[in-house]
Amino acid sequence: MTKMIRKATELDIPSIVKIYNDILDREEAGKTHTGWKRDIYPSEASALEALEAGDLYVCERNHEILAAARINQCQVPAYEHAHWQYPASDEQVMVLHTLVVAPTRSGEGIGTSMIRFYEQHALAKNTPYLRMDTNEINTSAREFYKKLGFQEVGIVPCEFNGIEGVNLVCLEKKAERKMKRVGDSLTVQSHLLFPDSLNSNGRLFGGRLLSWIDETAGLVAKRHAECTCVTAAIDNMNFRAGAELGDTVYLKGYLTYVGRSSMEIRIDTYVEHLNGYRTLINNTHFVMVALDEDQKPTPVPGLIIENVNQQIEWENAKKRQSLRKQRDQEGY
Repeated sequence: MTKMIRKATELDIPSIVKIYNDILDREEAGKTHTGWKRDIYPSEASALEALEAGDLYVCERNHEILAAARINQCQVPAYEHAHWQYPASDEQVMVLHTLVVAPTRSGEGIGTSMIRFYEQHALAKNTPYLRMDTNEINTSAREFYKKLGFQEVGIVPCEFNGIEGVNLVCLEKKAERKMKRVGDSLTVQSHLLFPDSLNSNGRLFGGRLLSWIDETAGLVAKRHAECTCVTAAIDNMNFRAGAELGDTVYLKGYLTYVGRSSMEIRIDTYVEHLNGYRTLINNTHFVMVALDEDQKPTPVPGLIIENVNQQIEWENAKKRQSLRKQRDQEGY
């Protein structure tokens, strides 16, 4: 089962606290250096505080909590003394607090997954300036964040969450939009026609074809967005030819345009006859929207245009987008 990052629930608290305690055990044994103190920070109380605030997230796989972190816009007081490189307002900043990964799961890429989620979450909230901190003695965390593109902007002596004498390393990064190619999400599907896919005239049932097209568009969108996607709009469905029992229906789907959270996908459908010849049945365009864990639109990667044909598709998609908006406004 793949990893899933979601908001924490009260049932997750014991697992999160166990991760805290496992890390503190290693701290006290001299096997790691976080600067954290048992019964001070992090603790069950700090986890419950984050849960109540609604900004505690966990990474789960097979019902096992692998990691946890708090993500919000609350900057710690010491940040006032850091020399931030990006002059961002408080409303543009997203902060990561108390990222922990179960020691038994170290080296599995879980921490990286949490950071990527943090970056995407920040982009979704239109807060592209990322800030975080760690203890000066936590050299492994400092190296890890450096590899992920975060820059250290200063070390601030302070009392941190009740722990005295902390030299707090402040880090920042500007979240950038990920870019992908059309071919990264191109999807091809084939369906052999059986009697249950035919209408009363012995030809391919239009509703069955529509479901296959929707499925193909959904796969293209999911591969590009890397998250849940839903159908928002369907352009005209013009049926150019039919298909009969024993034919193979061949569908090809690919991206033509992406917005902030929406994607237009073209689906070309052919019937492949027994002699191998293909006849175009239908082409149409679906608009899919990517959703975050709260079922709200979330940003998707940008689209790299690599040739003239893709540029033409992009420009035509923008025209269709304009027409859709006009139809919505005029109600036709």
